[in-house]
Amino acid sequence: MRKVNAKRTTSKPLSVGTGGDAKVQRAVVRRLAEFFDRNGYARWQSPSRREKEGWQRYKKGDEVRLVASSAAELEEIRDLLRRAGIHPGRPFVKGRQFGQPIYGRQAVEQFFTLIERPRGVARGSPPKSARPKSVSPAPDIAKERKGRATRPRR
Repeated sequence: MRKVNAKRTTSKPLSVGTGGDAKVQRAVVRRLAEFFDRNGYARWQSPSRREKEGWQRYKKGDEVRLVASSAAELEEIRDLLRRAGIHPGRPFVKGRQFGQPIYGRQAVEQFFTLIERPRGVARGSPPKSARPKSVSPAPDIAKERKGRATRPRR
């Protein structure tokens, strides 16, 4: 293991391949991908906002969040991340779920490379840049909504 600082250590990331631990590694990658596809999400730093506001005001960085439904599932996620060579951040509770963040641009890129996904794409959804700016409902649906939403005027 290589020391990063006195508090934490990281190991060299495992690669998916034909090594002795290939079965274990494939299982780790598959399980992490399942967690991300289920309800994980990525948060990205906005380069334009960082440039506009400056590094002293805009502190948000790149981050992936994996969501666990139980404490046991959270421990499984943390163990999988460690086995993959990614340092898990401090977990948090949000509602009745547990969040496991992965902080830092390098760790986020390593995570997406490991699970073989384009940067931030989950469940086959297109990146924001590929989505249309505004989508209006079909005309018949719009009429139906309008009919239900209107009230008689006084």
